[in-house]
Amino acid sequence: MEMLFMASSGGMASWFQSKLSKIEEIIHDTADSAASEGETLVKTFVENRGTAKSGKKGRIETGAMRDAVSGKVTEKTIASATAEFGWIDGLPPYTKFQELGTATIEGMYTLADAKDIVTASVEEQLKRKLRDL
Repeated sequence: MEMLFMASSGGMASWFQSKLSKIEEIIHDTADSAASEGETLVKTFVENRGTAKSGKKGRIETGAMRDAVSGKVTEKTIASATAEFGWIDGLPPYTKFQELGTATIEGMYTLADAKDIVTASVEEQLKRKLRDL
């Protein structure tokens, strides 16, 4: 048995376009959220990840390293978006030593840890939002 389904001239196309527009909005909103979440996490890690040697709660002396952290969406297309966070627009010269560590400085690893958390969050958000579409 063969069946032929034909959509009305605008009905199916309109419905499909509406779904595509919602998907695009979900992708862009999720990227905005990822950039913001990543920025917040990196700043929080800088504020709270001290070293055993210093005995301090975080890595704040002047606040320059924390204050240089930002997050932004750098590209949005119909099918994708790119979010960035961290020291995007430059960093104090000592930041790389604090982040990655040296023989005498324990590394913070804020970027790697924030990336893992944000990636899991993005995956969960997309699954939930697209499932509910």
